[in-house]
Amino acid sequence: MNVLTEVLILLCKMVYYYLEAFCWLFVSPSAKSIRGQLALVTGGGRGIGQRIALELAKHGAKIAVLDLDEVVI
Repeated sequence: MNVLTEVLILLCKMVYYYLEAFCWLFVSPSAKSIRGQLALVTGGGRGIGQRIALELAKHGAKIAVLDLDEVVI
């Protein structure tokens, strides 16, 4: 192939992918349920890790918490 053909193919692909990305801006992703799923939270003894573990538990996930501190929830 000559260079001009390759450049035209590249431009067509770029336009296609830009249009595809633009369309995905208006499509909302489907919500995934985490009920019954196992979640491993590292650093979950306090702070942000603790809040994440609690939120996951509120949504029905089974939680395994790992932390180096001796404080337990």
